[in-house]
Amino acid sequence: MARPIPAAPPVAPVAPVAPVAGNPVIYRTWTNQATGTTTEAALVGKDNDGSNITLLAHDGRRIQMKVDLLIPKDREFVRTWKAPAKVPDAGAVPAQSGGIALGHVDILAQAQGGKSRVMHDLEVILKPYGMAENDVAAHQEVTIYDGPSPGGVGVGNCRIPYLMPITKAEALLLKDRGLVSTKAAVAPGFPPGMTVLSYDIRFRSYNRLFIMVDQADQVVSLEFKAEHKNVPAPIDWKIVEGDFSTFDFINTRTGHNPRIQVKNCGNYIILNLATTETTTWYVPQPLIKQILFHLGEDQRPSHHPKAVR
Repeated sequence: MARPIPAAPPVAPVAPVAPVAGNPVIYRTWTNQATGTTTEAALVGKDNDGSNITLLAHDGRRIQMKVDLLIPKDREFVRTWKAPAKVPDAGAVPAQSGGIALGHVDILAQAQGGKSRVMHDLEVILKPYGMAENDVAAHQEVTIYDGPSPGGVGVGNCRIPYLMPITKAEALLLKDRGLVSTKAAVAPGFPPGMTVLSYDIRFRSYNRLFIMVDQADQVVSLEFKAEHKNVPAPIDWKIVEGDFSTFDFINTRTGHNPRIQVKNCGNYIILNLATTETTTWYVPQPLIKQILFHLGEDQRPSHHPKAVR
């Protein structure tokens, strides 16, 4: 079995290029020149000077790699590779005046998220903090996160505003970007076309950071996770009463009865969901509106003509 190539030293973020019709991705074996380790992946992006590339693994992970770590044959492949022109999702809604960029609704993907319970939990928790509205405006005044940098970047707090470009957010939050994996955000009610980026961190009790971005790679929300640790929020946070089973909305995980606490920060809220693990989710007002709007759309009855007997 192919072994993964060890992560490269931190490099400047590479803008990945999505595979498109007429330009199928080609999976091939990549070899680390120093160690001989190999991995099966497809080349889907490289930076302007060709020194760093993005590989797409079979399981959907995106791997950032420095080209000079590879054997000559692989480096030559990278040199001659031409990125296909990026074609937008046919169902995508482009960002309007710098607003959120939505994608098409993937009913099958969202149905995998334990739909009814997640929908119930989201509606009960978020309804006191916003109204259902298809709000696609930029809202640069809205904050997602205002606190210490998990990577210890700079002095004092760092502020991540709503729809900040992901590269800028990473520079503020992380000293070492490390290996980043991506997946679709499939929770019912979430705006369509969102992607979740996953990072390893060491910050207080947390060991994982998840950042949700839109089709234009703008930050929509973020979440810290402490795996295998119950970390209660401060006692002055409001306890959300109810029968809940979702303990991680970003990753759509259900099955426990979490203790949920909320802090209202004005134009965003912080949700702390604690079971045998803890997630702390930062939810800006425009996302609350979007989720409540799409929950309403999901709950509309479908009308099918009755069969004639």
